[in-house]
Amino acid sequence: MAATALAGMTFGFLKFRKQDAPTKPSAHQADGTDSSASFEAGIADEGTIPDIK
Repeated sequence: MAATALAGMTFGFLKFRKQDAPTKPSAHQADGTDSSASFEAGIADEGTIPDIK
């Protein structure tokens, strides 16, 4: 019974971990130009729109 519980907890952890894998931040300007580099560097201006994933 303990093995079944351990297997279930392991499966749940791995499933949760895959969903929350870190992604590279990305952003764009209102005109569609890519602003990912400045957004990632922390120097984005007020016209930068973060991309939601």
